[in-house]
Formats: sequence, C-alpha cells, structure tokens
Amino acid sequence: MLKPWALGLMLTASLTLAACQTTPGGSPAGDETITVSQLRDRLLARQNEVKNLKSFVRTTVEAQRRLTFNQVLLVDGGGSVRMDTLNMFGQTLGVFIHSPAKTLLYEPRRNATLEGDAVWNAMERTVGMRIDFRRYAGVFLGHIPHLADLRINSARLSPDKSRYQIQVTNPATGEKLEVQVDAFTHRPQVLRRQDGEYEVRWEDYKLAGEREFPHRLVIEFPARGETVTLEYNNPSINIGLPADAFDFPVPSGAGSLSG
Repeated sequence: MLKPWALGLMLTASLTLAACQTTPGGSPAGDETITVSQLRDRLLARQNEVKNLKSFVRTTVEAQRRLTFNQVLLVDGGGSVRMDTLNMFGQTLGVFIHSPAKTLLYEPRRNATLEGDAVWNAMERTVGMRIDFRRYAGVFLGHIPHLADLRINSARLSPDKSRYQIQVTNPATGEKLEVQVDAFTHRPQVLRRQDGEYEVRWEDYKLAGEREFPHRLVIEFPARGETVTLEYNNPSINIGLPADAFDFPVPSGAGSLSG
C-alpha cells in the first residue's frame, strides 16, 4: 500500500508534468511597437537562459485530501526531473525520478521500488485517474513548453497595457490555449486551456542569482478540484547538476512496492 508521501509525490509530479505535456506553450504577440516574431524571439531567448534547476521546495497537493511535503527538486531542461521527499529531520523518505529512459519511485527505508507504468497504475487505483506522462519539465523552470511550435490566433494588450493576452493553438493536437505574459519583462504569468480544464500560474518572481525566477508555481484543474503548489526556497539556476543526478538509486536486491 502506498504511503501518503509516495502518493503525494506521484500526484505532484504527474499533475505538474501532465500540465507541461498538455500545455504546449504560447508565443505572445505585441502591440504596434513589437512584432509577433520579435516577441517570440525574446521569449525563446529568455527561456534558453535557464538550463537546469536545483531547489528546496514546499509542495502542497490538494486533491482528495491536502498533503504537504518538503522536497529537493532537480530539473534538467532535457526533460529529466528528480524529487526527493524529506522528513522533518531532512532524511529521504522517497525518490521520484523521471527521465527519457525510465520512471521510478523508490523508498530507501524498505529498499523497494515502483517502476514504469506501475507508478501511474498505482495512482489510478489510488486516486481514480491516470496521467499520460510525457518528457516535458519546462514549467518547473519557468518555461512555456513547446514555445516555438504554437500558432498564434490572436493577440492584444490588456486594457491596462500591463500584459500580452495571446490566443494560441497547438498544431499537433488542436488544443487551444491562452497565454499571458508581462508586457514589460516578458515573464510568463499564466497558461490556461481555453475550455478551463487547467491553468498554470508562475508567481512571486524574485532574483535567483542574476535572473528573475518564479518562486511559486501553481497548477489547477478546476473541474477536478485539484491543485498543486510548489514554493521554491533559494533556487539555484544553471549551477550544473551532478552527472548521476537522474540515475536510479536502487541497490541490488530491491523489492517492489505495492501499488
């Protein structure tokens, strides 16, 4: 039987990365002073500056119940994510890793694992849903995923001229999205599916090193009553992650967790 921390860790990762996968990012267009291509290029340049991330995070999952965890988050722009859930003494309770090669949930105390589809099957049995997991970690990095690939349908400045409001379509899926970007800094603020199924918000921008970085990430699924909030504590950007950061820490002889 999965423990609450394991369920919460799986739910956090799946909701967040499902939002990445189904939320291909948008390219805002500007007013008469900037062209669509210029603003798209500026957004891409801004995103390309952030290659990886390491941060302590306080993660709150509100679904069938409310769960809060302290975690260490590692993200690589190539699509790999690692979340280590800690107890109150800083000891590791569990490790979730997703890379292009494998998805795994490992509990050191019992030396036991769930791997691959078993991770998501366990979630479906436990919380009644299954997420089609893809290899996009952009929202953790403050990125609009698939930024270069969207078709802009319309764009305008907000009435107070503080943000661009962009309607975009993902040509690959036909999904229609709205993107809101700060008109002055070009920082992404909101990514929302037009039918209201989900919304991603980047909030509390502050310096992380020399770059402005959102210290709060909120993902909501209003119809399902599910919200995931990650609050970053002293995030480190582009520090270079250890070569083995996304290797799978499973000693020989590890058993299987019950899903």
